[in-house]
Parts: sequence; structure tokens; C-alpha cells
Amino acid sequence: MNRRTNSVIESLESRICMSISFAQPAVHNAVGGAVRVASGDVTGDGKADLIAQGSDGKVRLFAGLGNGHFETTALRELPTFGPATGIALADFNHDGKLDVAFSTGPTMLTVQAGVTVLLGHGDGTFGVPLVTYGGADTRALAVGDFNRDGKLDVVTANFGAWRTSNTDPLGYGAGVLIGRGDGTFQMVRKVALNGSQTLVTVPRPQPSATNVLPPRPTFDFALGGPVVTDVTPRARIWTVKLAPSAANSDAVDVDAAPAVNGFYPFLGAIHGLDAGDLNHDGRLDLAALQVWHAPNAPADLPDSTAWTFMLRNDGTWGAKSTVNAGVNGGVGLSLADLDRDGKLDVVVAGADPRPTASPVAVGLLAAFPGDGTGAIGQPLHFRTLGTPTAQTLADLNRDGRPDVLVASAAGVDALVNTSPRFSITASDGSDAERVTLIELA
Repeated sequence: MNRRTNSVIESLESRICMSISFAQPAVHNAVGGAVRVASGDVTGDGKADLIAQGSDGKVRLFAGLGNGHFETTALRELPTFGPATGIALADFNHDGKLDVAFSTGPTMLTVQAGVTVLLGHGDGTFGVPLVTYGGADTRALAVGDFNRDGKLDVVTANFGAWRTSNTDPLGYGAGVLIGRGDGTFQMVRKVALNGSQTLVTVPRPQPSATNVLPPRPTFDFALGGPVVTDVTPRARIWTVKLAPSAANSDAVDVDAAPAVNGFYPFLGAIHGLDAGDLNHDGRLDLAALQVWHAPNAPADLPDSTAWTFMLRNDGTWGAKSTVNAGVNGGVGLSLADLDRDGKLDVVVAGADPRPTASPVAVGLLAAFPGDGTGAIGQPLHFRTLGTPTAQTLADLNRDGRPDVLVASAAGVDALVNTSPRFSITASDGSDAERVTLIELA
């Protein structure tokens, strides 16, 4: 490519502004007071279905219509074997059908918190609950194949201190459950941490054109939670890299001491956490949602801030961006390429802090465009109905773009992604020097 073409590309790149947009939300109000949501095709018709937990604690399945809408009548209620604190969809037994996993907290009848798996039959029905102890007061779970054996494992975030045996000292820790490939797990292993955890994220696998396993990630999972010994409300993030196996460096030794990196005590609380390669350097980065309302601050001042962190060469973390989300009480944070420009964007949901004459609570979805260096721009806001309690991403209409589901007391809002993707071509006049910067989908 000659110098002239390079200068044309650089000039065009400096003027490109990708547009993130969503259609008006389709409100699914059959779930009263929705507090948790997950989406995937569990009925086998190729359409994303909705699994939602209402304020009554019950988890229900609603069939998807393939356009961002769902049936108004639930197909069935799903057993959770305890109060559900997290929902994940994955194929745990390798039959090509999505299964459902719940993290559950303790009750008077079930004094132990755990992980419950329902093996899917591919038609919206499920097998009997498979329950494994996952720790103390389990608040969240995430799914990944940590030991590279082709079987899905689970990591849990635990709010309370616990012990794995009568001889194990009481202490805080995340739980690692190594999968057997049939929806059950080996006995939980505890990763010792110096505080309770309420959030956990596992990096999503990146698509590969070959069957070769990608290199071990820079960390296997990340957790967030309050520092309970601190008088001032603070929160912390931990990253955990499991120890490599002596026999196979691509696998892990779950009984060996992992590398734990705890960093950045935040004022307030961490309400969202996700991992991805934000700056295209092949290493995992982090994005976090901080919620902190300073004493005596105006009530309508937005209290939620999105952070991005880059892993430095010396193994420490440094903040790249700190951007106010323009929402109050932010819940959940997700990374996704919303406008398909090859750069990860950040999604957060929260309450609209602006005074409104409407008696109906209004929420906002905040979408931060990523620039490919780890920095994020000022958020674009999209209105939702009700104060958000949770959010998740799914391709609801099968167009290849990530859509957003937002749970609230009003039900579940489905925001279908309408972000355009433009095509700009730079050329010096010869076909050999024609360069397409962005393609129109």
C-alpha cells in the first residue's frame, strides 16, 4: 500500500463515527418484578427464549418469537432447589441442547448454598435438578472450561466465609467446580480471597478458524465484591489464574495454589464486571461498574461510573477510562461489539436520574462506544420502562447483532439492536490498493 492510500485511510478514519442505536423496547410484562434474566434457545426452534426470575422468587421460561418478543404465558416454572442468585445457559452434557444452571443461596431447608443444573431436552423441558455444593451464600456463577478437558466447569462467587471440610479454616473464597461432562461436578475447590464476592465473570471463548486451542488466558476468571473489613464502603476486584498442570501446560491443576491478584479498592460497590480484549493486544482486560453516591450530593446526580482496566507488562492493572454512566443505581455491565466495528463496547443499565413528571419509574440503557485502545467514549442513552434490576445480552432476532434484555419491576424490556454498519472504501484508483474500512451489513 502506498503512502497516498495510507493518508486517505487515516483521514477517513479520523472522521468515522460509528452509530449505536436500539429500537423502542418491547416490554414483556408477564414477569412481575423481574430480578434476573437469561436468554438462549432452549426450545429448539432457533429462537432465543427468555428465562426470568420474578420478585416472587420463581423462575419461569417464556418461548421466544424471534423478533424481540416472547409469549405472554410461561411454558413452565423451573425448579431451582433454593433461592436463585444467578442464571447461566450452557451445554453441560454435550448433547447439543442448552442446559440451565442456577447459583442458589441457603434457606432454612437447604442450609448449604450451591449450583443446580437442569439438563435440557431441547424442547423446553428439563431433567431432574442436579445439585452440587458451591460455597457459602453463593451470589453468582460463571461457566468455562478451566482444565481444557472439553467439559464445562463452574466458578461461584460467595458472600460468606466458609470451609471445604471440618479441618479447613473458615475463610472467604470463590468456589471452583470441575465438570464431569454430565451436569454434575467434582467436590468444590476453594480459591482463598480476602473478602466476600458478589460478582464473577469468565471470558467468553473467541471463535477460531482452526481446531487448535487458543493459548491460556491471562486470567481464568475475575470476581468483584465489598471489602467487609473496611469502615468506609469499598469494593475490590480479584483476578484468578489457575495453576498450570505439571503434565499438561494447557490444563490446570485445581488443587495447586492459583495466582490471585486483588486490586483497586473502589468507593461504594461494584455492580457489574466483564472481561474481554479491549485493546487487541491478545491479553484480557476488565470493565467494571462502580456505584457510589457521595454524602450530601444532590439526589439527581448520577452515581454510576464505568471503568476500564488494562493489564500492564508487570502484571499490575491500570485504569484506562473512567466515564460517568449518567444513570443511578447501575446494574450489570456487559462487553459486546454493538456496532460491529471490531471494537468492544460497554453496556450498563440503571435508573434515569433526571426529574420526571411521569409517575412511572423510567430506566436508561447506557452504551459506551469503545475505540479499540481500551478507552470508552461518553455513553448514548436509551429509555427503558421501570427501574432496571438486571440486564443481559442475546441475539433476539437472529441478525448477528447483540440485543439487550433489561429486567425491572415493570417486566422485561427487549431492546433490539438497530446499529448500522457503514462501508467506506479508500483507494488510490487501482483495484490493488482498494481498502474497505467498514462494511455495510
